[in-house]
Amino acid sequence: MPELMNLKSVMVINDEAQHCYREKQNAREVLDEQLKVLKGTERTEARKDADDNRETVRLWISGLEILQKKIGILRVFDLSATPFFLSGSGYVEGTLFPWTMSDFSLMDAIECGIVKLPRVPVADTARIIRKRASLCVRHASPAPALISIRHSKRL
Repeated sequence: MPELMNLKSVMVINDEAQHCYREKQNAREVLDEQLKVLKGTERTEARKDADDNRETVRLWISGLEILQKKIGILRVFDLSATPFFLSGSGYVEGTLFPWTMSDFSLMDAIECGIVKLPRVPVADTARIIRKRASLCVRHASPAPALISIRHSKRL
């Protein structure tokens, strides 16, 4: 982001802020303790998920620390639909961030009309559509205009 380097101070708006915090120093030990109750592939998958979370969080917060050091950050606003610590953080998974100012549930947002009603896919027609598109190409006719490849229904 070379265009930022000429600025003196910036304001950061973190979307998906659940991926941006500094983990506890004993995060690895806490995770090992939490994983003791799991066995086999369940334990392996939980460790992989936690390690992936830790790497994402480490990269994001490290980037902000570099930005702070190079040009300065005036304010950071964290936005998240899930403002809580992830597994592998060293904190109890699901604990609300202590810096959270407002916690507005998805159900409340739906009822207030702030967000759309979620839709759930009920049929995946991507394979059929790819086949139709390849037939169109083979016969040199224009491909059908498609806006959506998944059918959905209301929850």
